[in-house]
Amino acid sequence: MRNFLFITFYLVATLGYTQHNIIFTVDMTGSGIDTSNGVYIAGSLNAWSGNSNALSDNGDGTWTGTLVLNDGYYEYKFITKDWANQEAFTKGDVCTTTNSGNTNRTIIVNGATTVPTSKWNSCAETESNPGPHDLTLTVDMSGYGDLTGKTVYTSGEFNTWSGESNPLTNNGDGTWTVTMTGLAEKTYQFKFTINNWAEQEDFSSISTGTEYIAVDPNGTNRYVQLSDSKSITTTWNAQTQTLSIQNNILENSFEMYPNPVNDVLKFNSSVSINSIHIFDLLGRNVKTKVVDSMSGSVGLDLNSGVYVVQIKSRNSTLFKKIVVK
Repeated sequence: MRNFLFITFYLVATLGYTQHNIIFTVDMTGSGIDTSNGVYIAGSLNAWSGNSNALSDNGDGTWTGTLVLNDGYYEYKFITKDWANQEAFTKGDVCTTTNSGNTNRTIIVNGATTVPTSKWNSCAETESNPGPHDLTLTVDMSGYGDLTGKTVYTSGEFNTWSGESNPLTNNGDGTWTVTMTGLAEKTYQFKFTINNWAEQEDFSSISTGTEYIAVDPNGTNRYVQLSDSKSITTTWNAQTQTLSIQNNILENSFEMYPNPVNDVLKFNSSVSINSIHIFDLLGRNVKTKVVDSMSGSVGLDLNSGVYVVQIKSRNSTLFKKIVVK
């Protein structure tokens, strides 16, 4: 059965927001799927149409297409024409979210990007960086009220929804923080609770999945796609979250040069960089370098053209474009 999940974010196309070119690529090699009628992308980005967005056959087992999308959150999957075949994911696969019983790939559009190539039924993140990862959660409780005699916990799929396994530490400024280490790479649903489920966050008024909230038949919860070590800061009962300090530092301090570049790309950062991945405009990973340094260089040996550079630190991921001469 087709997993039709008509979410309201598709309607942002009528609001006149800035549009961006988003390049999707799927690798059908070894899938055993009949592609003679073509491979397509279907999702909230095209009202789950089975024949609106055909991908082009690259002749090497991969299929690529460019969609023009507004900023926002979208769910999607790769299919063959008219839903003859569709990807099937398991709840918790790190590139997906599960809403109303449907598990689909997700993308948050915030500018033009090339989505890393994924195999049919697989997540590119798992193939490139399978973990384990660390997760730091901070929640602002200053609007809650009196917490005397109370402790804040995080309860979720990472601790089988325990109400007392992961207590947060009171930072003394209204915020509480916990770090969990060595977690498997998955999408985890969770929420903040108090004193072994005596109280919990309430998202029952939310009926449609969002960038931060998953609507589940057993309860509406926060979620995190733990494809890398991450730090999340949010507020009790608020569905939004903010960038961690680490994320802001990487965004504001990372520089790479020269650009355009010939054969050696140099970089500097105020935080340690774990790895650098370079993708071509078909979404293929053409260069990977493990760095573990705040400065250094990457030898390119690439054909002339435009490439997307993915920079990963311990708690953040940044994308930048380069032109190779």
